[in-house]
Amino acid sequence: MTTAERTLAALPAQLADRLANLAGQPKAVAEVALSALPTASLVLLGGQGIIEELDPAEEGLDEIALTRHGRQVIELCAQARGEEAAPGPPPTLTPELVERLAALSGQPEGVAEVALSALRYGSLLSLAAHGIIELPSASRGEPEEITITARGLEMIDVCAGRVLVEQLQEGDPRIASERDLARRAVLSPLGAALLREESPAIAAQLAAVAQFEGPPPPFAEIRDHVLARLSLERRYRQKVASPPLRGLTRMQWVDDPDFDGRRHVHHRKLSRPGAAAVEKLVSEIVSKHLDPSRPLWEVWIIDGLADGGFVVVAKTHYALVEGLTGVELATMLFDLHEDQASPVKPEPLREPEPLPSSIDMLTTSVSSSIRNVAGAYRQVMQAAGAPQRTVGQLAAGLSRFGRVAVGQLAVAPRSPLNVTVGPRRRVVFTDLQMQDLRLIEERLGGTHVQVALTVLTGALRSWLQADGRSSVNVELKAAVFSADGAAPGVPLHQRMTQTLAPLPINEVDPGARLASLRTNVQEVSYGTDQTNLTPMQELATPTVQGLVLRLLWSSQLYNLIVANLPPVHIPLYMLGRRMTTLHPVVFLTPKHALAVGTMVYDGKMCISVIADSDAIPDLDVIVAGFDVSLRELLALAKAQPSRRARRRVGAT
Repeated sequence: MTTAERTLAALPAQLADRLANLAGQPKAVAEVALSALPTASLVLLGGQGIIEELDPAEEGLDEIALTRHGRQVIELCAQARGEEAAPGPPPTLTPELVERLAALSGQPEGVAEVALSALRYGSLLSLAAHGIIELPSASRGEPEEITITARGLEMIDVCAGRVLVEQLQEGDPRIASERDLARRAVLSPLGAALLREESPAIAAQLAAVAQFEGPPPPFAEIRDHVLARLSLERRYRQKVASPPLRGLTRMQWVDDPDFDGRRHVHHRKLSRPGAAAVEKLVSEIVSKHLDPSRPLWEVWIIDGLADGGFVVVAKTHYALVEGLTGVELATMLFDLHEDQASPVKPEPLREPEPLPSSIDMLTTSVSSSIRNVAGAYRQVMQAAGAPQRTVGQLAAGLSRFGRVAVGQLAVAPRSPLNVTVGPRRRVVFTDLQMQDLRLIEERLGGTHVQVALTVLTGALRSWLQADGRSSVNVELKAAVFSADGAAPGVPLHQRMTQTLAPLPINEVDPGARLASLRTNVQEVSYGTDQTNLTPMQELATPTVQGLVLRLLWSSQLYNLIVANLPPVHIPLYMLGRRMTTLHPVVFLTPKHALAVGTMVYDGKMCISVIADSDAIPDLDVIVAGFDVSLRELLALAKAQPSRRARRRVGAT
């Protein structure tokens, strides 16, 4: 008896059958599928040498690695099962594919093969890995022919029986069907990593601060309006749940059985009217963490303003809004027309789905991971099918990126902006008129974003010079995040681009600062656009994602964060009141005590500056520097002839 045979004899029959389903699959897929097993089974597999041995006393199982001996045992398990009827679809087959196969039951082979050819290539690879179909060629990125195997025909009937049983049991709340599991969504790797890395001082929370002309409606009327609008999006009634095997499996959204929207909408009246009082209250709001046991959002209504208006603060966690297709909390609350003044009463909410069991959550997490692996595998196969084109694209991207890598990815200089961040925040608002920015663009060149970065550079230079805090003979580095506003239906995290922008505070002349930013920001943007690592992010375990996140948060790469949100060029309304400003508030990271959020709204660039109030107690000095820096650029711009005048001179 061989070693593999002795190992097989020592395994429970149910576990051996589970291993048999993994025969023929890529090693990475098999390892992800094994993560769905209970801890006791994993410890048994480790003791038998099928996977690298795990310590059951550890709080989380960070990694599962299949050994060479384990691959032999898996193949032996499949052979031992022989021609026995499979008890059900392989547990690693996605719910969508189970339903698709079930629909083919009773169809002629030719019809079934044509129907399967409409599947994505990643799904076809998954079916091939399970031995259900054969793919003889992928030379052009798509298979030339699909052949259903004998096991595949058997599996089609098995899937049909499984789906029929689920339909009969659908009314039983104790049984979670695959369709229920498919409706639950896992968090993105970045969203989950941000939640895992939070601390009492750091939370990845975003806010939109909208100010309206008065008089304010009654609070109950605003609350009904908010709840009516948010009832249209299920995500705002869901909370985050963590499956077992922390560090390996993915967090998921589940319905909150105790959801009460009224606990998420708050009212505050200012005792001392004024802009400073609004900023102080907003600072208090963003300093507090959202309750992780509830849906990750809240809305604050602030009235008692000096001009009789009111403020709406919509606060969400990044993990909540990143997966939505452009439907952020703030934009759901506002209208395009003034006459939409009557609030809509909240509709009665349907009963929440039952909370999933640990096994259900593991199944959902593993299914999602396998789909991601299959998608990445598809990209690899497509690249292999067109190697000349792929190598050419890769070389071009590396060439462009290489031209800026040395200069832009160097270590950021030390500055008072890079200290350990505490829990208290200070938020200050300021606005730049778009007509001023456009005048500077027209006379001095650049884009309005580059002009705004130049204004920020001048403000930081003045602040650093004020008390001799730091040398101004260096270039600070800003991590600039921008969201594409012209991408409807695309989730937020897929629209975000990142560039590293050197802020030339060493330049005395504001015109030279703009010229430097025009060159460097364009160059960095061009390079990073060629480097898309999104598919590979999906393959990393949450533990690896956490390590990557800590690297990106390091003060070694950049000194501060600047976030540009998609513009809104028309006025917005809420209950008939016109919005005058809309300021985005971003979050701080552990070693970056200052961040800037910008958004173009109705003829002005609304800017919010957020800081650790203990690390930067004089934030007002930085914000006051925006006006001084802008006036310097305007003076230079007005001294230059207009584009029309330059054309006239050229004509003569």
